[in-house]
Amino acid sequence: MTAPGSMTGVLRALAALPRKGRGRAVMIVAARRGEGASTIARTIAESASSGVTLLLDLDLIRSEHRLAYAQAGPPLSEGIDARLKGQRLYRIVDAEGRLRPDTRGGMAYFRVGRSKLFVSGFDAGAALQEGDRLQVLTGPSYWTAVRQSCELCVVDAPALEDSRVGLSVAAHMDGVVLVACGATGSVTASVGLKTELEAAGAFVMGVVYTRADSGALTLERLSLG
Repeated sequence: MTAPGSMTGVLRALAALPRKGRGRAVMIVAARRGEGASTIARTIAESASSGVTLLLDLDLIRSEHRLAYAQAGPPLSEGIDARLKGQRLYRIVDAEGRLRPDTRGGMAYFRVGRSKLFVSGFDAGAALQEGDRLQVLTGPSYWTAVRQSCELCVVDAPALEDSRVGLSVAAHMDGVVLVACGATGSVTASVGLKTELEAAGAFVMGVVYTRADSGALTLERLSLG
C-alpha cells in the first residue's frame, strides 16, 4: 500500500462539506495522463480511518487498482457483486446499439486483506461479447446507493484527455480533487478542467500538486482562471 499520511488534508476538507447522505463520494481526476491521479486516489482511500471505503475505478475495463493490489498483496477476497441497493453503475450495449442484460455481473468489489477497503474490478472476458460497449450511467441512482453502502467512496476517473466519463458523473460527487504535476502546462490544463467540471455541476475542492519542488503532496484551493 502507498503511504497514507499526506492525504489526510483531503479527508478533512471532505468532512467539512455538507452531507448528501450517510457516506461521501470524492472524485480524483487529472487533465492529462501520467499526473499521478491513480496513486493519489489509492492514497486517499488508504487514509480513511474508519468505516467501509470503496475505491472505484471509472476506467472499468482496465481495473488498474484491482491489478495493483493483487500484485502487491495482501490477498484480495472473492468478488462481491457491485450492484448496490439494486443499482448498477453501467449498462452494456451490443454491436447493433441494443441494450444487453449484464447476466454475469461483470463488475465486483474485492476486499483488500482484512481491511475495510474494497477495490472495484471488472471481468470483461466474462461479461462482454464481441462488439459490446460499456456505458457508465450518468444519473444519480448508483451514487445515492454508494452513500448508503459505505463511509467513503474514492472515484478514480480517467484523465480528461483519454475520456470524458468523469465529467458525466462529477455532479453526483460531494467534491472533486484535481491532480497536477506542478508544471506550468499541467496547471493550465487543470484550470481548463476545473472550468469544465464546474460547468457540469461539480464542486471542485482543490488541487493536489505532485512532483512539487518540496516533494510534498498538498491540497490547495484553486484560485486560478
